[in-house]
Amino acid sequence: MRLCAPEQLRQTVTKSNSFERMGWNTMKKKLGIVTAAGVLLLLSGMLASVYIGAKNIPVNEIYHALFQNEGTLNDMLVRDVRLPRMLCAVLTGGMLALTGTMMQGVMRNPIAEPSVMPDPDAGADREAA
Repeated sequence: MRLCAPEQLRQTVTKSNSFERMGWNTMKKKLGIVTAAGVLLLLSGMLASVYIGAKNIPVNEIYHALFQNEGTLNDMLVRDVRLPRMLCAVLTGGMLALTGTMMQGVMRNPIAEPSVMPDPDAGADREAA
């Protein structure tokens, strides 16, 4: 068995820590980029869901409907129909993602789904809720 001198051990520890820090910083950058891309995609989808419909409403009219409501047809369509529908869809999708993540965490299984529950009707119960 070969023993290392204290300075060699210190250099080895310093190198491994620097590699870990470098890897962690790279991972944080990638996570930041993926998060920013996801938020940008979410916001563009939200805008598209308000913009696209049986009657296309220009973006400046959407802004006008949100901040300067005058009661026009476009204002009513945005405020009474499209905005609540978009918010409901975003909240529902977020809650489904959160519950799926919670189930995967509780089961400690990255591919967990309702059918892995001990009760075979558990999946149907969740679908009804």
